[in-house]
Amino acid sequence: MTSRVALIVVVFLSLAIFGSDAHREHPDQCTGDALVDSWEKVRQLPARSVYGRSYSSEKKVALTFDDGPFEKHTEQTLDILGQHQIKATFFLLGVNMEKHPEIVKRMVHEGHAVGNHSYNHADFRLLTKESAYTDQIEKTQEIFHQLLGNNPSSLRPPYGAITCDQAIYFYHKGLKTILWSISTYDWDPQRNSVESILTHIAQKEHAGAILLLHDIPTNDVFLTGRNPMLQALPDIIKS
Repeated sequence: MTSRVALIVVVFLSLAIFGSDAHREHPDQCTGDALVDSWEKVRQLPARSVYGRSYSSEKKVALTFDDGPFEKHTEQTLDILGQHQIKATFFLLGVNMEKHPEIVKRMVHEGHAVGNHSYNHADFRLLTKESAYTDQIEKTQEIFHQLLGNNPSSLRPPYGAITCDQAIYFYHKGLKTILWSISTYDWDPQRNSVESILTHIAQKEHAGAILLLHDIPTNDVFLTGRNPMLQALPDIIKS
């Protein structure tokens, strides 16, 4: 990377990454089941209901990790963050929290933020706003409350996919939608080498960026015993 950046926990953010839903008749109208996939649509939503980068102009980025917790992989991620005294945000799946409640408690004990990533990574595009909330979000909020005594106020929809109606509905339920501005593609076996991960970040880095990472097992872990994200993480922090 060309500049040195500090790392911060996701706090107040504004949307910067969008999906591809280019075949709608009115692509700029944020209504109904239209995907939140453009700045024009975000401007039509309640203020600060959907976020994707920091408002700050400082050279700071936020590390975020999706899909955990997992034994070993999440624990090793926490170990590396701890060694470098860096805080991050973990967007957790309810089904994995039930399997590894001690890791969730460790995250919070060590000063990291946690957010809701649904119960089992369901695609919200296939769900009504009511079923997405009841079956995926609220169910996971209950697990958070059982483990931590409180509920997070941030949500990251699986695949970053959320409709305008859902974003508004979840906002009125007390949840802000947090997306990202830089994907590292650490989940993709075709482009998740250490070099590729660092290159993705270097090519798109900007002040206030939100990095999307995953503390999950990958094909490389099973084939070679190496996890590219874990290998790249110290360099991401140092650079």
